[in-house]
Amino acid sequence: MVVDRLFRKFGANYDAWRLPVLTNDEYKDLSTEERLFYLVSLAHLAGSSHNTQPWAFHLDISERRIEVFLDRERVLSASDVEGRQACVSVGWAIGNLAMGAMKYGSGVGVDIAETQNRKVRPGGVDKAVRYIRLGAVGMEGEGNENDGLCGVIEAMVMRRIERRQYDTTRDFTLGFYKKVESLFDGEEGTGLRLWRRGDSRIKVLAELQLQADGFVANSESFSRELVTWFVENETQQPLGMPGSTFNLTIEQAQEVIQGLSGRVMMKADNLAGFALTGKRGIESAACVGMLTVKRQDVQSWVRVGMRLGAIANLVELEQGGLAVHAGLAEVALVRMSLAAIGMTIQQPVVLFRAGLRKAGEERMPHSPRLPIEEVII
Repeated sequence: MVVDRLFRKFGANYDAWRLPVLTNDEYKDLSTEERLFYLVSLAHLAGSSHNTQPWAFHLDISERRIEVFLDRERVLSASDVEGRQACVSVGWAIGNLAMGAMKYGSGVGVDIAETQNRKVRPGGVDKAVRYIRLGAVGMEGEGNENDGLCGVIEAMVMRRIERRQYDTTRDFTLGFYKKVESLFDGEEGTGLRLWRRGDSRIKVLAELQLQADGFVANSESFSRELVTWFVENETQQPLGMPGSTFNLTIEQAQEVIQGLSGRVMMKADNLAGFALTGKRGIESAACVGMLTVKRQDVQSWVRVGMRLGAIANLVELEQGGLAVHAGLAEVALVRMSLAAIGMTIQQPVVLFRAGLRKAGEERMPHSPRLPIEEVII
């Protein structure tokens, strides 16, 4: 039965990715509570900075509504001092919720809460408040299955971050680019700058990202934080980034962890390779996109996250891979350089790169996930 397959405990740290893709009839057979639980399970597959999974959900069954919160205990204090990337991550989860509900024929109302920026900062004001409400998704009646979102659930379940070089001989379809750009039609607060392979500005972005990654790799506070979230390949932890998601062997991942923790001197080639990974990945990409905002506020960051998640789904539907870079937004000097050279007149929030895998190349592994019951409050 569907319920038996769906509502087993997601105890192991990769079980969340085994979520079944329900048909429309199977979804309609679920109770309201089960539907909300299923949609939260889709939201829990969103991408997040350092795989911190900084979201929490409350199911209001009588109102057919899911409240979405930022968990401030999982906001990065060194690399995300404003809470910007955490809010983008929660926005991605909200987007998954909304798209999932629309796919199965529900009318959807999305509410983005007006929250002061200082409340979402790690270690900032309101220290006693762990959960900050960032939004909600309500189900407003039922209709027919949305054919325009065909394949989107499969994309959410299959998606993973691809932190390596892409096939430089292949590109996405023209339809893909049109769909990506259409996500920003009528948008006033958020924007997209998209550069396709062959544009000389991609090399500039790659160099700036190298500078940003080099800065954080050599920062003592960042290293102390990163060692908490960079974990061994065969980890049993439900949070953090296994070395395998960076295409590292078990031995290489252990060397990086020991180097970041200061137990041993990190080898120069490992440190350089850590910073070069992003640069080379950008240079090999079929396209590089920068998501921007007019104002640096929580509501804009959440909306950026919703659109970033939608782009990731479109990439997955074309059997491509996507990686996200936050360094350009979080390293002030690098961020200022973008405006100085005319790359954007708005303020950058995240940079992403996307491309198609090389023929015969296996997918990068998924990142682990918290048990679903730990993100429902």
